[in-house]
Amino acid sequence: MKTLKLRSEREQVVELCQRMDADGLTVGTSGNISLRDPVTGLIAVSPSGLPYGEMTVEDVVDVDIEGNVVEGERKPSSETDMHRLVYVAQPEAGCVIHTHSRAATALACLEHDLPLIHPNLSCAAGSDLEAGVRCMPFMPSHTVEFGEAVVKTLGDTHALLLGHHGLIASGPDGAYAYNVASVVEFCADLYLSAQALGEPRALSVEESADTAGIFARARERAKANAERRKAAARS
Repeated sequence: MKTLKLRSEREQVVELCQRMDADGLTVGTSGNISLRDPVTGLIAVSPSGLPYGEMTVEDVVDVDIEGNVVEGERKPSSETDMHRLVYVAQPEAGCVIHTHSRAATALACLEHDLPLIHPNLSCAAGSDLEAGVRCMPFMPSHTVEFGEAVVKTLGDTHALLLGHHGLIASGPDGAYAYNVASVVEFCADLYLSAQALGEPRALSVEESADTAGIFARARERAKANAERRKAAARS
């Protein structure tokens, strides 16, 4: 078996990409996923243009925070700049997931924010618990400028609708980021369905506080696990 610097992160990238495909959170080869190693800071990112069902750990590409390829034979995702710039802006992020899920992308095509209509949407919240999930205007996505705009609009939140494009979700680990992507899709579908009867009311900070606390503690546990990995590597 070939020795790979980020084998664990590569395995998670493949697992999450194939899960994203099976769960209908993307179409064809669109979307991409990355994980950052908390010890080295290197990023394992899904390759460009490869069907998820064919992807293996050897196909995943390792890059540094500047986007330089460190290990891997394939070309990394064309949206690698978006991933690496999120990691720069969110030092505690361990995973970034970009989906083209149907309901979230429908809202993104309307350039419509997703209000906090369900307590679980607080998994995507930053310091402003009432913000819901913002939507940024359309931009061509394969540029550094696009990544910079994503980071500016994302702020300290964990999800952003990309105008006429899809969704980006981040988290301290793969499990958290994937949950954010799934919950945003669920809530986007709820929102679009509920609008057939009227405009859903957004929840207040007080109404969502308990659930927001649960997700905040989950993020803290994931960050603690990353710190333990770094401490173990130093010892």
